[in-house]
Amino acid sequence: MLLFLIISILIGTIVVIKLLTFFDINQKRVQQISLISTLVCFFLSIFLWVFFDRSTTDFQFISYNYYAVNKTLFIGSLNDSLVTFISQFSISFGVDGISLFFILLSTFIIPLCLLTSYKQNFIQVIDYCVYFLMIEIFLILSFAALDMIGFFIFFESILIPMFFVIGI
Repeated sequence: MLLFLIISILIGTIVVIKLLTFFDINQKRVQQISLISTLVCFFLSIFLWVFFDRSTTDFQFISYNYYAVNKTLFIGSLNDSLVTFISQFSISFGVDGISLFFILLSTFIIPLCLLTSYKQNFIQVIDYCVYFLMIEIFLILSFAALDMIGFFIFFESILIPMFFVIGI
């Protein structure tokens, strides 16, 4: 549950930064907002570490989301009947002993990466900050994913903002 609080803070910050760019706020303010949000995320991830039960090897802070997907297929048999299949796509998140330290490491390194942008003279500082926030969201989601498909989707999603960060 605390994991989704971290993610909601980061998503809210991205929305705030994009609104600030619409109202033409200076780049230093955007850097400060993104740094504060990543530091809040780091301190919340420390709470994950504090409340983690070390006596068990089970996943903790688990959340399940089920989405029913309707698939309609036409089968070309004798009747050309309509067959409806209902399958469930589930995505679940949780934290174990290994992913806890990866989440802590990610939330510790991203503020350091944003601090390096203070001394650089980038043209697109706002995009730089938003891309690092997106990288942090995808890192947290990939390390907290309990199924292989979710891990693969979120880990590969990191490549898109990383491509733009390298380009900036």
